[in-house]
Amino acid sequence: MIKKIKNKILIQIRVLLRFLLKILGEPEHPECVLCKLNEMKIKNVMREAPGVFGFNINKKGVFNEFFGSKEIGVKEDRIIGKSVFELYYDNKDITESFLKAVNGDIVQKKVEIPIKKTIKHFHIVFYPYREKNVIAGVMGIAINISAEISAMEFAQKSEKQAKMADKLKTSFLANMSHEIRTPMNAIIGFSQLLEQTLPPEEFKSYVKIIDYSGNALLAIINDIIDMSKIESGQTTIIKETFDVDELVQTIVSSFAFKQKDDVDLFIQRQVFSIEPLHVYSDENRVRQILINLVSNALKFTDKGRVDVGYNIDQQNITFYVKDTGIGIPQNMIEKVFDRFVRVNDFNENNTKEKEGTGLGLTISRSLVTLLDGKMWVESKEYEGSTFYFTIPYIQKPIKKMREGENIIKEKTLKEWKFWSPKMMKVVLNYWKSDLWELALK
Repeated sequence: MIKKIKNKILIQIRVLLRFLLKILGEPEHPECVLCKLNEMKIKNVMREAPGVFGFNINKKGVFNEFFGSKEIGVKEDRIIGKSVFELYYDNKDITESFLKAVNGDIVQKKVEIPIKKTIKHFHIVFYPYREKNVIAGVMGIAINISAEISAMEFAQKSEKQAKMADKLKTSFLANMSHEIRTPMNAIIGFSQLLEQTLPPEEFKSYVKIIDYSGNALLAIINDIIDMSKIESGQTTIIKETFDVDELVQTIVSSFAFKQKDDVDLFIQRQVFSIEPLHVYSDENRVRQILINLVSNALKFTDKGRVDVGYNIDQQNITFYVKDTGIGIPQNMIEKVFDRFVRVNDFNENNTKEKEGTGLGLTISRSLVTLLDGKMWVESKEYEGSTFYFTIPYIQKPIKKMREGENIIKEKTLKEWKFWSPKMMKVVLNYWKSDLWELALK
């Protein structure tokens, strides 16, 4: 592409040179062909020709003639009689090319000329002409190559993006090779060990490793499939009315067994009402986004807390996941949403390898867009990050519940099937937030 554009420019320049030579004749001849041609016709051609202008500058640098003033948006009488050094004192390309041509050189130069608050690109040929074998001045022809330059810059940018995409693809394949090989080796290796007679505790430990590795492998495959569906426009959005409080609480409690000992997981309810909040949207997609954000927050937070919450206004519900983890450098904040980019890639002090495909945030932002919302992040390196996303706050009548189901679900400790310190911590944190809201109310 770039080579074709350059060839096109060179062809145009050669044509102009031939035209100039026909006009001027050989410099050693005292008689110019220009004198034998119909001067008025040539001037009219130069004036009306799109993308071209010509000029005649005497040896002192004063414009004797200028053809094609439409091209640069200036009337001829504002140029003729003026010095090239006066008009283009700040353009060394033009003044220096003129001086070289006055000394007998044929000069070709790409020049930028400001025209009506825009910069246009010209390829100018400066050609010395002679009278009685003495250089009397410089004539020239210029062609507007702005469109070609823009096309070349676009081609170069596209080529750069293609190389970057190829580099990302190579990086992605390398990451996938590692991410897939690790759980596969674990599954195969520990499955073979299960064939042996093992103590019950060791047997359970191997089964857990196989289960964990299988889920990790499934997550990688799901990310790849989701990304493919999003890019091909095959992702479906199924909207229905659901309980936001119940959704957030279910997600947080599902992470109770996965959170680290030094990390507390909190639900922050900023809606001061005991009534459940219902919204009309795709519950499964909102769940997928929140799970990904909470998972990332826990992954990159070794100590402190992770808050999951939301607030509402008249138009939107804004969900957020806030952590006290490693944070993101300011110049890299937008890059975390790019494909195959992982947060720990930005943190030089984070030597611990974190799992992941680098597709989670890309998928999440794409899903938020499909839900007519937006997603962004606020972060300070080494202090933590807060990821936000919005969905429209639309309410519709709730479908009739099946017998035995209750819209308002009051949770007590006795209703929880699993008892562990981590689960108790999540439940109590949730209760504390409710009690605080009631106290404020």
